[in-house]
Amino acid sequence: MKKIVYRNIEFEKKTKADLETSRAAMQKVLGEWLKLEIGPCMGLNDLILMPRAVYDRAINESIKVPELSGPFKMNPAQYREQLVLPDPSALYEACKQALRLPYCAMYGIFLVNDDKVEIDEGGASGLINSQTVYASNPDQFKLIVDLQEFVRLANSINEKLKGNFLKPNPATVEFCRNRFILTDGYLETGYGTIYTFAMKVDPEYLKELLV
Repeated sequence: MKKIVYRNIEFEKKTKADLETSRAAMQKVLGEWLKLEIGPCMGLNDLILMPRAVYDRAINESIKVPELSGPFKMNPAQYREQLVLPDPSALYEACKQALRLPYCAMYGIFLVNDDKVEIDEGGASGLINSQTVYASNPDQFKLIVDLQEFVRLANSINEKLKGNFLKPNPATVEFCRNRFILTDGYLETGYGTIYTFAMKVDPEYLKELLV
């Protein structure tokens, strides 16, 4: 049976917050589309990625060129030029803003329910838990736990040694490469503030150990 041996709670919280921010932006896009009254939104992701193409297609499908009797025909392009079309500028701006956010361009994360944009729990779960690590082998489980304890002790020792354990130099960087994530910051000591490193577990390294 698989057991969770690592969770990045900070990452999970940030991902959930980013998803909600993206959902709100996509709701804005859907709202601007519905204001145009040119038909239902058949694909929100396509709309955000290709707003002009989706708008033009909806307009073309909405315009019904009058049927004339006899040999006379109406030119569809000329007929369209005579019409006052809904202004899509607010829609285009909403799409532009949405594309600046994470996840808005990803398929399978959001769904449209009537006039509401909702987060698809199944699709979002993979993103939220993408850094969670599972182990089923007892020896692997213990190894991952020991590595996390090692990181905790290394950071604790670094603080007690006033930043002299995880010094910001090439040797520290090379030791942690592809194993641990280094974060830089400043540590207050009795002699002033010094620049130093702190270590974090790299979930990708943990996953490699479980293969």
